[in-house]
Formats: sequence, structure tokens, C-alpha cells
Amino acid sequence: GSLPRLDVAEKTRLTPIKGQPPDLITLSDGCPFWDRCGYVRPECRDVWPQHETVGPGHGVHCHIPVAERESLRVALPHFRGAPA
Repeated sequence: GSLPRLDVAEKTRLTPIKGQPPDLITLSDGCPFWDRCGYVRPECRDVWPQHETVGPGHGVHCHIPVAERESLRVALPHFRGAPA
């Protein structure tokens, strides 16, 4: 996610997102990031995700609730960081 990480030393390289940004002219009905996302599920390709408020003036659109994404981020090896 785009939340700051306090458990990582300053000056640590960011983990890159694979692939290219979505083509805004030919967007599908689903999430525009389905083919680049480490959390992807079958419904991501065809169904637009619901909005979830995560803080004052800040929200996300994802089929996976924020709390579940955080536990997945810790569990999935591709979210543990890689050189950019």
C-alpha cells in the first residue's frame, strides 16, 4: 500500500510494481491494476472494487479489506521487498 512503513530503515529502496500502468483508453470493468497487483483475485479482472475509507480524506478501491491486505503483505514473499 501507500502507507508509510515505520518498520523499515530510512533510505530503503522501494519495492517496484511489476508491469506497466493501465491503458486508460481500454479499461476493463474490473480493477485497472488487476494484472499488476500482488493481491489479485479472480473477481479483480471483471468487477470494479468497492470503496473503503482508510482515514480522513483517504480511501481505496480493493476487493480485499485493508486489514486482510496487511496480513497478506506480511505473509507473501513478493511483498517483503526487492531492489528497484
